[in-house]
Amino acid sequence: MAEFTPENQPAKRRPRGKSQRTLLQESLERLGTSEASFYDTMIMAALGLTEDESILKLQSFAFPEVVKRLYPIPKQVAPTVEFDYPKDGTLTEKASAIEVAISDGIIPPDVGVNLISVLAHIAKIEEVTDLQERITKIEESLNAQS
Repeated sequence: MAEFTPENQPAKRRPRGKSQRTLLQESLERLGTSEASFYDTMIMAALGLTEDESILKLQSFAFPEVVKRLYPIPKQVAPTVEFDYPKDGTLTEKASAIEVAISDGIIPPDVGVNLISVLAHIAKIEEVTDLQERITKIEESLNAQS
């Protein structure tokens, strides 16, 4: 496996593009306004605090956008559940405990599938680690015989 060193770098690096916020700020500057002024216009449109017809046309768009930024909708998270889980058990015992919890209605099926997926990843990591250790031992014994 190649090491990450200053000498071992990609031949060509593509520069990262500007963020959406930077692009918006630059656009506002080119139009002779600022980010603060933009938000003022959005608030005025959202609350109908202007006589300017062009700004009032934004009202149906502006109000929901302003509210989303002031009060973002929290991301959904799975509820905490408790069930009999053999912390020191084998991967098979742990998977069985999750299966029983799903069938008993303690864990929603989608959460159970995610937990089983985690166990599968752990099993893969253990398998790769075991194979690496075995290969190292074989290489050491071959080097010792040479």
